[in-house]
Amino acid sequence: MPDITGADLLEMLKESHPYIGRILITGSSDINIVIEAINRCEVFRFLTKPWVKDDLVETIESCCQENEDKQKENLVSAKLVETNQQLEFMLRQKLIS
Repeated sequence: MPDITGADLLEMLKESHPYIGRILITGSSDINIVIEAINRCEVFRFLTKPWVKDDLVETIESCCQENEDKQKENLVSAKLVETNQQLEFMLRQKLIS
């Protein structure tokens, strides 16, 4: 990409869409660039060019599954927080009465 690096693009995506899975496909032989992108952009996985179709498909499916699991985890966590708040409210009401 002539005007922006892949890591910069992934970082912008991370900021605007934090829950989207980020996959880095690189032709770079500089491992430091890959490490920077993984650390800075929280890349799910990286593939090297030329990529293999089956590897790409498996990576996308794994990434989607992980994101789905995280969303379910977040829903369960939010429900637990809500239930805990309700229980604390009920306990306070009983202690005050």
